[in-house]
Amino acid sequence: MALIVLSLLIPGMAFAQSQETLYQNNNITKENLFINNLLKDINQSRAENGLKELILNEKLMEAAQGKADHMSSEQYFAHYSPKDNVSPWHWFYEANYSPKRAGENLALSPKKNSSLIVNAWLNSPSHKKNIMNTYYEETGLAVVRGMYKNKEIYYIVQMFGLEK
Repeated sequence: MALIVLSLLIPGMAFAQSQETLYQNNNITKENLFINNLLKDINQSRAENGLKELILNEKLMEAAQGKADHMSSEQYFAHYSPKDNVSPWHWFYEANYSPKRAGENLALSPKKNSSLIVNAWLNSPSHKKNIMNTYYEETGLAVVRGMYKNKEIYYIVQMFGLEK
């Protein structure tokens, strides 16, 4: 199965933590290392374009995790869930994040390769628009292993935001 990506810019739509926070309290997991690499690659691309780094936000991490868990448990890959039509907004509000601006990038991948995923996002105009959006200051990332169309896959979610 090839890498598949989806992007959504949500128009009109804290506590910030550094990427080092992922490693506190013995919380070093393969998923956190992968998220750290995704963030590093994304911020490197932003820096090359003269943009500030995105900062991990605890609430956006929770929103991304909720979305990734939901996609995995319901085995879908879309911004709106086909079964119950849950929108991306739902995950922001579930995490108590009140966005002034928000966006979402999604990816499905048979392996956790941050460079492959970030390059795919950057080669897609809508994903790149989210990554390079100057309004976004914060981000949350999540990765969940699950099944999709009877194949083991990784669901990768990136939430972007600017809180009210």
